[in-house]
Amino acid sequence: MKKRIGLLLLVVLAPWLVTPATAVEFFDINSPSIKKAELDISATQTSTQNATAVSTLKDMLDRSLLFDVVDGKSGFSLTIDGTVESGQAIFTLSDNTAGSEFKPIAFGVRFSSQDPDYLRRKTAQVGNKLLRDLFGLRGALGSTIVWATQDPGESVKSLRIGVFGMGEHKQLTYNLFSNAGVSWNPGRDGIVYTSHTDRGTQVMVQQTNPLRAKSISIFENEGRSSAAFWAPDGTMFVSQFISNSNTDIYQYAVEGNPFEDGRLKQLKRITSDRNVETEPSVSSDGRRLAYISDRTGQPQVYVMDLSTNKAERVSKVGGYNASPTWSPDGRYLAYFGIRSGQSSIYRLDMQSGQERRVTPQTLKAEQPRWSPDGSLIVFTGEERGTKKIYYTLSSGGGVRRLTNSAAGVEESDAAWGPAQK
Repeated sequence: MKKRIGLLLLVVLAPWLVTPATAVEFFDINSPSIKKAELDISATQTSTQNATAVSTLKDMLDRSLLFDVVDGKSGFSLTIDGTVESGQAIFTLSDNTAGSEFKPIAFGVRFSSQDPDYLRRKTAQVGNKLLRDLFGLRGALGSTIVWATQDPGESVKSLRIGVFGMGEHKQLTYNLFSNAGVSWNPGRDGIVYTSHTDRGTQVMVQQTNPLRAKSISIFENEGRSSAAFWAPDGTMFVSQFISNSNTDIYQYAVEGNPFEDGRLKQLKRITSDRNVETEPSVSSDGRRLAYISDRTGQPQVYVMDLSTNKAERVSKVGGYNASPTWSPDGRYLAYFGIRSGQSSIYRLDMQSGQERRVTPQTLKAEQPRWSPDGSLIVFTGEERGTKKIYYTLSSGGGVRRLTNSAAGVEESDAAWGPAQK
């Protein structure tokens, strides 16, 4: 038995890769009618930490919106052999469906601590492996999210940082201003955001790993800066007010250490129309810029080829579309659009041009952002006059609250950060 465990532990230390032999093709994350995987989770040996691992894993996989966690041997089963307390266990994923061609997958996991935070991180790794094996996803469990909160009676917004699937979050900014519009840097260890100060709007940066309580102003222009986006190549795209009816997007280089003494140096002006161009978002390959322009009279989504500076309108339906954001693979754009007086999140296939609503019409939804694996979209939802952070499958379906804040707390501007390593 020890030799078997040792062999499996060597296997699990290698990268977890999904091949056509292990992924189930009908679990297509991009399909609007995606079928959830039924999964029973159990341990062959009774122990306190095994019970915790089973309970935590059930909760996490339920939060992924891709599993129906059931009791009983229907669909798939995940069995834990060994105990967390012993420092090592074998997890076996099997398909109980008659005639299934899915071959059982066994993998070993080491446990070097019984600290609750450590066990949650290890459980998130197991959950992400299941998402790889069944859906071909990297998995978003254990990934980082930042959002803005505003307490009742307060006039400012502070940023909070949390971990998806674990219920952990804490305050990130402590200044006395309103902070919003978060964008993650290419290294995924820091953020840029806009801060509405007594001197006007400033572009701020803050390191998140390791976490620093101090943020610095990286761009001051007498309050004329607006939305900022940290592009994959390390440059920043910043919207600047030219006049009351004209905002343009500029590209800047980041000079110095952005979290200590960084400053922005202008590289070039990206847009120059006499309209409002704002909310820049660059695709992961750095080739395309999505943004908002009101050149037709109301905000619409445009995409520019950054090698040619040629832009075209891509939102074809509705009179108001805003807040574009790229899927990690660049296949889709998500944005919110207003149809018949109701705002919803829409997903646009960039190849076919097909638009699909992914949030229910009963919930006012704005400000979408993708999870790092592309399976989920987090957004600001408003119900009965209060804004909270919700999320849904990127292909559509039911929505789930991300946070558990009190009724009077307003939340907005969520930005999904790095996946768990």
